[in-house]
Amino acid sequence: MQKLVNSKCWICNSNMQVVDEMYFRCTSCHHEITSMIEKSVEIINEDLSDETSKKLNLLDKFKNSLTLKYKNNSEVLIDVGSSTGRFLNLNKQKFPKIYGVELSKPSIDFCEKNYSIQVFDDLRKVPIEGSTLVTFWHSLEHIPVEAIEEYFKFLSNLNKEITIIISVPNSSSLQVNLFKEKWPYRDEISHIHQFSFDSLEKLMKKYNFCRIDLKTSLAYSSFGYLQGFLNKYFNIFNYYYYRKKRGWDFKLNKKTLKKYDFINVLLLITFSPFSLFLTLYDLAFPKRAGVINVVYYIGTKG
Repeated sequence: MQKLVNSKCWICNSNMQVVDEMYFRCTSCHHEITSMIEKSVEIINEDLSDETSKKLNLLDKFKNSLTLKYKNNSEVLIDVGSSTGRFLNLNKQKFPKIYGVELSKPSIDFCEKNYSIQVFDDLRKVPIEGSTLVTFWHSLEHIPVEAIEEYFKFLSNLNKEITIIISVPNSSSLQVNLFKEKWPYRDEISHIHQFSFDSLEKLMKKYNFCRIDLKTSLAYSSFGYLQGFLNKYFNIFNYYYYRKKRGWDFKLNKKTLKKYDFINVLLLITFSPFSLFLTLYDLAFPKRAGVINVVYYIGTKG
């Protein structure tokens, strides 16, 4: 295991302790960070397909409704980690100007070619004029410390009304306690960070953003519990997710894939009632939900 470059938490400056072979945890705000990933990993997390990008699911509806709720008078929508531009395209008619921030070249090309949406490789390059809504849908955990600090410093110094929606896996959730290393939102390949509610709060306060809302998503929570139970009773981590979301075949033959798909469907049916019950817990205690969805604001409203 590599040594942590800084033994102090970059958010609250408290001591760090070893969690496992991958992560270190702050003893105060419980933020987790790995020293195994030195830069953002380029990920294509959606099909490069116009047909797929037009389909709405429960998660899309949650994201779109939260975006519309906090649109207010925003003139600009920026999605950091915009991937194929699917979310931006679904909200294209709601904002005068929209921009993406993305590293994956195939995703950038798809977005610009199919949706005519301009995409940048750095948030600080985006032309921001007027009030702005910035979204981080499961992208903040992929961004290196230096870039996060520069991004929020940049936004807080604009002297404009800035609303930020952040959605990240919660390292202090009930799901982590239940599933531990088999927690489905634990992505050792690409997650530099594992935020807790406290660590995200302290990070945003450093840059003078105030929290105005905290939401639980049924889609995020139910998936976390369902896939968590699958991980406990099936030997391929996040098999169902990677099959459905990224189309992985795990280098298995068709017969084996059909068998594994069938087993996962049976497990899904079996654990659906338990997952639904536990999802109600997340709704009741949003700070302990598997994914925290938080809205922050800075501007003239105070």
